[in-house]
Amino acid sequence: MKVAIQTIVDYNNYGNRLQNYALQMILKDKGYEVITLRNKFINPLIPQKKFDKIFYSLKDGSAIDKVINKFRRKTKMINKYRNSRHEVFKAFSSRYIIESQNIYENGQEDKSELNSIDFFVIGSDQVWNYTFPRFSEFDFLPIVDQPKISYAASFGVSSIPEHMKKNYMENLSSIDFISVREEKGKEIINELLPEKDVKVVLDPTLMLSKGEWQELIQDREIYTRKFVLTYFLDEPTTKNQNYILKIAKENNLEIKQLANVFDEDLWLADPAEFVNLFSQAEMVFTDSFHACVFSIIFEKYFEIFERNTKLESMNSRIDTLMNNLHTGNRWHRGNSNLLELPDYHVINQYLEEQRKESNDFLESSLTECQKKLKVVDQDV
Repeated sequence: MKVAIQTIVDYNNYGNRLQNYALQMILKDKGYEVITLRNKFINPLIPQKKFDKIFYSLKDGSAIDKVINKFRRKTKMINKYRNSRHEVFKAFSSRYIIESQNIYENGQEDKSELNSIDFFVIGSDQVWNYTFPRFSEFDFLPIVDQPKISYAASFGVSSIPEHMKKNYMENLSSIDFISVREEKGKEIINELLPEKDVKVVLDPTLMLSKGEWQELIQDREIYTRKFVLTYFLDEPTTKNQNYILKIAKENNLEIKQLANVFDEDLWLADPAEFVNLFSQAEMVFTDSFHACVFSIIFEKYFEIFERNTKLESMNSRIDTLMNNLHTGNRWHRGNSNLLELPDYHVINQYLEEQRKESNDFLESSLTECQKKLKVVDQDV
């Protein structure tokens, strides 16, 4: 039977590519033919504006000039390596992820490929985050009649605006079996559709064992010098940077910086190298959900930092992960060093329980989808 994954397709995001790969592997291991729907939508709720050069309107001042110059330098570096970074992510996807022939985007009318799918799995990642520039109604697949499952889908926000609730209710009610990645997502759906049964499940990346991830990186470089790994979605504060530098020096560790354009070699690391780096790191410092995930998979010491942004907090998914796996407090607060390695004996026990529950949800949902198809076939 043929299953299609509807998720965010982002050739610039490690967590996105790796959760897509993991979900495909899970479904393939269950005997399904799997493709991922390539999609490229523009969120109609967000006005598409050209970048206004706000920096030029700022008053003169040495501190401001320094910020502007750093911004310009960073932008120049990103532009320099934009295509190269895109290509390494595309190469990973081409090698490891089977994608649809069509690219689904605004104005896409051709449903022939969709009609060949037996059923659909929506997720993981923040597919239902209305603030994302690529969010669209397609993330609920209202245009298909086949059975639909959401697996570890995420809203990435704590609530839905009042004027959008009706639209969310209609689209969510069309999904046969729903699971989400965090407790907050379950609360949102329970508020919108109290009668809907919603399950909180593991992100697909956690469904693969350490050994399965090691198979992906078996031919990758083995680093001779021990290192601290940092992966920040937002640039850490100077205070936090100095803290990490201090810890690295105290432990005689090199610092490797993922997703930092000024660390040119790692800026071009593909998703498999991302996994490889986590497998070898001595310590991890991050503000990223998936960095927490791979720290746990490879049983690393890790500290989580608040994101240095004015955007709405996305900590719900991290809090759910920490609570469900009983990791203890891994949040960095002030200058305090957590010091102790998480208790992975306890964590792995809870992880196995969560894997079983998550797999049970997916297995039973897939089985029910097959039954629905048989009923349709008999009616025809």
